[in-house]
Amino acid sequence: EGQAAGGVERSEWGGRPEGRRGVSVGDDGGQHSRAAATMGEIRSAMRACRLQRFEAPEVVERLEQFMTATGLKEFTTLAYAVFDSQDRSLQVVRAGHPPPLLLGADGSARYLHGGATPPLGLGLIEPDALTTASITVPWSLDPRPGNDRTDRSGRHRGTW
Repeated sequence: EGQAAGGVERSEWGGRPEGRRGVSVGDDGGQHSRAAATMGEIRSAMRACRLQRFEAPEVVERLEQFMTATGLKEFTTLAYAVFDSQDRSLQVVRAGHPPPLLLGADGSARYLHGGATPPLGLGLIEPDALTTASITVPWSLDPRPGNDRTDRSGRHRGTW
């Protein structure tokens, strides 16, 4: 997991039960140490949600609740995806974040629209309105090193 300047957060694939993996990308739009501190708190809350095995929409709902309860009023975007290796489904929920760009093995590209809500921290997310965007991935994603789609470090080199 890593943090870059400007509050951008990239979380690597995190383990979930039953062959499921989650990944998140977020940005709080702030500057320097305040942005880093906010993203650190959100990252910790995200880990807690993963440990509780919440589904993708529940993660966004819980993060909004966390930000309200702790007084974090930063404009924060998030994209959270959960991949299930058993049925090859990918579910994405977005809180103010741009849609992910899916790259096909044939070089095609398309955005995965849907699953969108307002950004976190503004009090505008309505739990009853949370949805996900879903696709079926055409190959079985296996993030372990040595898989034909990963390099020695375990990073994915293939496309979907």
